Amino acid sequence: MRAQSLFLAVLLLAGCSPAGPGKRLAHSDKATVRKELDTQTEWNGKRVAVEGYIFLPGDSAEEENGLLSLALFSKPLGEGDRLLDFKVKSGTSSNQVHLATVGKGKSAGYKTTSYAIDLKQSQLILADGSSRDLKSKVLLSGTVRYVPQMNGGFSHSEDPMQKGVELYPFSLESVQLEPVSDAALP
Repeated sequence: MRAQSLFLAVLLLAGCSPAGPGKRLAHSDKATVRKELDTQTEWNGKRVAVEGYIFLPGDSAEEENGLLSLALFSKPLGEGDRLLDFKVKSGTSSNQVHLATVGKGKSAGYKTTSYAIDLKQSQLILADGSSRDLKSKVLLSGTVRYVPQMNGGFSHSEDPMQKGVELYPFSLESVQLEPVSDAALP
């Protein structure tokens, strides 16, 4: 049971302040995270925080304008539920991810660069300046921004899995990476 709870993600509402979580809304799976963030727009402009493990959303990392496209998972190294996608600066300063690259390539006509990653040498640089490996659990927080429509409101589409449910795409801004006390795996 303890091992199960270690992998549960926790969603926190932090109000509009730039730091510090407030009211906790617990959940145990991707469906609950997505329901909270994808199906309503009341989170717009508010900070949320989710515990999990940062990893690549596919076979390689993509970088555009100095931002890496990554994902937060419920288990280390891309296992378990994919909780949410986000972008974070590439580098070795606070709140950045340093991906040690083995190879790098850019396809003609594309703005993104793809990397082959050395997972053992890659590091998460947390808000306090400390570093962790990619097997470490972190608290990822950011300000939710939904995609606006030109005529007002927010962009949305119908969920292909649930008739009548609208999905609202969003991004996380001002991402912070915080340590979690039971973060490292044995």
